[in-house]
Amino acid sequence: MKKIELDVTGMKCKGCENRVINTLNELEGILNVKASFKKGKVSIKTNSELDMKEVYQKIQNLGFEVKKEE
Repeated sequence: MKKIELDVTGMKCKGCENRVINTLNELEGILNVKASFKKGKVSIKTNSELDMKEVYQKIQNLGFEVKKEE
């Protein structure tokens, strides 16, 4: 199992967290998603390779920004 941590800005409440969780859970290969607006973090558990561009796009489509890993 692989764990991916993302820095996400713009989440302001539990509703924002739930929107991110529900949207990312629709993607194939994702086992679990946790989001924290207080920490500005999204944690993804997967056991397959994810298309990170798609993950970033889904989050950005919700109006949030992802700090991409260098």
